[in-house]
Amino acid sequence: MEDPINFDLWGKPLATERERALDALRSHGVFESELDLRKVVHNAIRSNSLMKIAGAMGYAEVRALAQRFQSTFTQCAVYQAGWAPDGGGSYCDKHGLHYGGCLGCHVCSGFYVR
Repeated sequence: MEDPINFDLWGKPLATERERALDALRSHGVFESELDLRKVVHNAIRSNSLMKIAGAMGYAEVRALAQRFQSTFTQCAVYQAGWAPDGGGSYCDKHGLHYGGCLGCHVCSGFYVR
C-alpha cells in the first residue's frame, strides 16, 4: 500500500533578498553542501526560474512555509513531492497545488500528509 502524498515548495528567489533566501534554505536541508546551495540560488536568480525551496512536507506545513517566504521568493508554488515545474501534471485551483497521476488532486481525495 502506498503512503499518503506529501508536498514540495518551489519559488523564485528575489535578487534583492539573496542572503535571506540562502538563510531560509539552509534551515531546510534540501542541498547537500553550501556550494550546491549557492549555485542553485545564483542560477535561479540569473535565469529568473523556479527552484526547490523545501521538500517532503505535509500540506499545512508547506502552505505555512509558502506564506512565510513570500517576501523572499516570488511565485511560490506547491507541488506533489517528486514533481517539478517542468514535469507536466495537473493543477487544482481549489487547493493551489500541482499534482501528477490520473486520480486527481490528493487533497481533494484526502490521500495526503496533513
